[in-house]
Amino acid sequence: MTATHALTLDNYNTLDLPGPDQEAIETDVCDLLACLNGASRFSAVLWKLPDGLDLDEVSEDDPAHEHYIQCAGDFNGRMTCEIRELVDGKPRHYVLGRAAEADEHALADQIVPWNGYEARVHPNEVLTGGEVADLFRHYYRTGTNPSTYSHRLLGL
Repeated sequence: MTATHALTLDNYNTLDLPGPDQEAIETDVCDLLACLNGASRFSAVLWKLPDGLDLDEVSEDDPAHEHYIQCAGDFNGRMTCEIRELVDGKPRHYVLGRAAEADEHALADQIVPWNGYEARVHPNEVLTGGEVADLFRHYYRTGTNPSTYSHRLLGL
């Protein structure tokens, strides 16, 4: 069965996610996210494979690598989640947060630790593991973030 998406854990271990049982794949992704502890397991990236290609057929310079959702942190503690997409052929990288609590004047003074690093985010961008799992589920289904979440452009 051909995979539709791939999940990369901790920047080095990539798994293909064979379809078509969407609910089983979403459960598997959420189970893997639940293993994130911010230290030995610290990040996950979900991206869509190009149509008709298996994971081992996707080159490193394929544009599919420019469109993804990623998270870092401790599933049972503080997490951050980002989405990257192509806009007019150029990559744009955003950090996601709860839209209802968004404050454009807030400082990025909240810290989400992961693998010895510290991500500095706005207060509404500190997420729970459950929120991140919901974001990954939504991204898997639609390739976008839900309208109930803000997305702040990062200058990377």
